[in-house]
Amino acid sequence: MAAWTHREKRGSHEMRLSEGRAAADRDRSTITICRGCCCGSEVLHPGIDHSDLLEHLRERARDVARVRTAECLLACGEANVVVISPGKSAREVGVRPVWVRRVFSREINVALVDWVSSGGPGVAPPPEVLRSRLFVPLPLAAKMLHS
Repeated sequence: MAAWTHREKRGSHEMRLSEGRAAADRDRSTITICRGCCCGSEVLHPGIDHSDLLEHLRERARDVARVRTAECLLACGEANVVVISPGKSAREVGVRPVWVRRVFSREINVALVDWVSSGGPGVAPPPEVLRSRLFVPLPLAAKMLHS
């Protein structure tokens, strides 16, 4: 009986740890990389090793942000597109996702991750190399004008 009780307590402790990690993960920024019809296309962007850039970004951001891919972010004219979405606590105070265009190099990946590491959108200013790459996609811009 004592062993069962010990396991039960241990399991409860592990569950609390797991819930704590999940909560911390929700508070991390998410970096979404478009990999649909235009972004990540060797045909449209010859000479760019898209797989290498994605792996590099995942490796650099491992301890900083979640990295995921999306089939299409509907900003094809700006390819390669990355969206940095703030974590839960930043969203709760009004910080919105930031769109970045023409992400074609490891240098840009490093700047993205460094920005997120220093607080990211709504907390820290974007690095100089990213400033000209920030944009609001047309469908979102139109929606913002009408609201």
